[in-house]
Amino acid sequence: MRNLQIPAQRQRQILDYIEKNSGANIKELAQYLDVSEATVRRDLDNLAETGEIERTHGGAVIGQDRVPEYTYDVKMQLRQEEKIKIAKRAAEMVQAGDKIYLGSGTTVYFVAKEIADIENLTIITSNLYIAQFLPVHPSSSLIVTGGERRYDYNLMAGTLTENFLRDIRVDISILGCDAIDVEFGLSDSNVNEALVKKLAANAARKTEIVTDHSKFGKTALQKVFDLSEADCIISDTIEEEEMVEAIRRQTELILV
Repeated sequence: MRNLQIPAQRQRQILDYIEKNSGANIKELAQYLDVSEATVRRDLDNLAETGEIERTHGGAVIGQDRVPEYTYDVKMQLRQEEKIKIAKRAAEMVQAGDKIYLGSGTTVYFVAKEIADIENLTIITSNLYIAQFLPVHPSSSLIVTGGERRYDYNLMAGTLTENFLRDIRVDISILGCDAIDVEFGLSDSNVNEALVKKLAANAARKTEIVTDHSKFGKTALQKVFDLSEADCIISDTIEEEEMVEAIRRQTELILV
């Protein structure tokens, strides 16, 4: 790892490392960044002051209520095993001939890969990774919503995207999210993307949320909709039984 002399860059690397590894200690961060342990301590203290992380004995974990908005490339590397399991379960609900909207999340991208061989699908997406890399079945079609590209997030949003979604009807919308809270509902770090997700849900006969366990018990900037407005949520293991029960009082929860 290259020695990062600019504190802001170094602290960004620390946040990425902690998120990917569910925590870190001072020694491993010092080795990873090729800096002194004293430098790492100062960086961790600064990040803790802003609420980005929580200090632990000898290290740190990500802040309990923090919802980081990472670039798409970074998100794609996080929790791939869990995302693939979730995607396989979501793909079981898709049938030949369905009209599907696929949202912008990285878990949704893995769903797209799982359904790529299903025949006669009409796939509509604002996810440019899907638009560029998904090899759909020859009998299927893929439609991109249009709109304004969000730099480094590989998605379309804005007025053109919103108007497109207002004028379509699909069988299933498959959406990711930044945060899920029992009371606040589904939420997103970006206001424009939150509206896109809400419109996509309104356009669908059935709305499925695909997300890993790290998003639960958190809130992001903009509410998308109440959990009761989702037909089901597909996730991996959630340890808090009270949360599981509270979610299941509002919608179907499928754990893989």
